[in-house]
Amino acid sequence: MATRSLTLSLTIDESSNKVLFAEVGKDFIDVLFSFLTLPLGTLVRLSDKNSIPCLDNLYKSVEDLAGEYFKTAPCKEMLLGPRHAAEIMCLDLWVNLEGNRALCYYTCSRDCRYDYLSLYENAQCDCGRKMSHKVYMPSGSMKNENSEGVFLKGGRYFITDSFSVVPSSIQAAFNLLGGDRKIMSTLVERQVNVGISEIISILKQSLVSEAALTNVFLVKESVNLPEKKNRALAHYSRPELCSDSDSSDGIVSIKLSVDKQKNKVVFAECKKDFIDFLFSFLTYPSGFVIEKLNGISHVPCLDNLYASVLSNPMADCFEAINTKEYLVNPMIPSHFSLNQSLIESEEVHRERMRYYLCRNPDCDSIEVSLIPNMRCKCGYITNKRMAIMDPWSGANGDSSEGFVSDGTFIVTDDLVITPLCSVSTLMRRIVIDDLVEVPFNTGKKEALALLEAALTGSLAVLTNVFLGKVEKIEDATSGIDGDCVLV
Repeated sequence: MATRSLTLSLTIDESSNKVLFAEVGKDFIDVLFSFLTLPLGTLVRLSDKNSIPCLDNLYKSVEDLAGEYFKTAPCKEMLLGPRHAAEIMCLDLWVNLEGNRALCYYTCSRDCRYDYLSLYENAQCDCGRKMSHKVYMPSGSMKNENSEGVFLKGGRYFITDSFSVVPSSIQAAFNLLGGDRKIMSTLVERQVNVGISEIISILKQSLVSEAALTNVFLVKESVNLPEKKNRALAHYSRPELCSDSDSSDGIVSIKLSVDKQKNKVVFAECKKDFIDFLFSFLTYPSGFVIEKLNGISHVPCLDNLYASVLSNPMADCFEAINTKEYLVNPMIPSHFSLNQSLIESEEVHRERMRYYLCRNPDCDSIEVSLIPNMRCKCGYITNKRMAIMDPWSGANGDSSEGFVSDGTFIVTDDLVITPLCSVSTLMRRIVIDDLVEVPFNTGKKEALALLEAALTGSLAVLTNVFLGKVEKIEDATSGIDGDCVLV
């Protein structure tokens, strides 16, 4: 693929060596808005697992977990390379963040009587064979010929260092300068070329900094995650996230091992349901997460992108109303959403989308179409309708949901997950006499609290959520006869 680039016009305050804003076209903003459609696991992978510590730890835990602990062969890949609802649209972006100009699917052999497409390689077909034959959906498959962009119409836009976006105008530029005419003497304009490598750098910086453009184009050095206070930022300080009745639904039980001297969770012992829930964070689009957290995910650049989509100045800038929904209310792809999830989500039903292949058994075409009865290069028409296969369905016919197999797992305070059989290394670093075991229930309030705490940069997620209101661990354990729930 040929290298693609755009030109950005940066407005820089020389006195502080800081980008105040950039003037760009719709293609650049389309790419940045696409960050809201990407699952958290994809953001971690594109940032080389150097983004938000607890999300990095979840991703690394999936990588390190042996295949035997996953329910089916595709389950591990579903977490390491999650698909998303806007992925077909994103093929038409100026640059695709993963370098794809076509989406890959997998089929069984041509002589198989089952008409399935798999999102992941080596899923088990109902005929017993592995689905390993690649087919592709090309870019342009969902593009309207009258569309100017993917999400935005044409035009020019300003984007600030922390990713607030407005249509460009003289008044908008003056507003971005804070109405300070004195600053005009220190301003310079600089043109920079942007390609895929710069976009990836901007993405990385957007996860760890509020000065993404400055860090990429002026600092020219890696910027580490800013140190954040280890405080309970979870639902105990955000009561608006849930109603009081929510905690009674979808209870998941865990056992916390707490260092009673430090009043800190050392690890949690839990079953499959809690691990599935934590791993599902990697499949959540960032826009979905921000919506669930009422616009405050503690990742400022992404929060500002989200707020910009909903802002009045941007109201008439989108191709269509449903286009905006892909950004601010993205759905979870079919077969990625847990029916009993502690965080409610709306799922894209892929069965409502129709996928077609050429019906000729001797055809070597590898192109998937969303439109039936197209003329294939072999002369046949594409009317072999294909269904997306449930990746949770095992070879034994078990179609229950979830990513991991039944078993007991250990979760550390910073969300490193290991099987219980691997706990010996952890235990060697712990003074057993200082530990006390405390049972807790995880409901919908705690679920949102865990998601929020994982995004704050804290390395004490379990402590912040479950012990956030307990001054001493004796307060939580005295008189306990059964499970403990913080309210």
